[in-house]
Amino acid sequence: MELGSQDYTVNAYLNKAAATAIVIYQRPGSNALTTAAAVREQLAAAALTRTAGAPSLQFLATDGPERFARVGSRFLGRTIEAQQIELIDL
Repeated sequence: MELGSQDYTVNAYLNKAAATAIVIYQRPGSNALTTAAAVREQLAAAALTRTAGAPSLQFLATDGPERFARVGSRFLGRTIEAQQIELIDL
């Protein structure tokens, strides 16, 4: 993981309430699959992955459910259907 000199400040809200966000930036020259694998590896190393039971996931997007489904599927390693995504207005 590398940090550059830009501002990494993030304000996250869900239904107008404060929330936690994990922001992931791709390195120049990398691809989404490599980035997704690295994220999974880091989450596992930090014991933040689920090991038993079905995951409790809720997908919320502010724009483009189809694009969110395509990119999100790469990161999760499973298919997300656009119909599973709730479009919200911040």
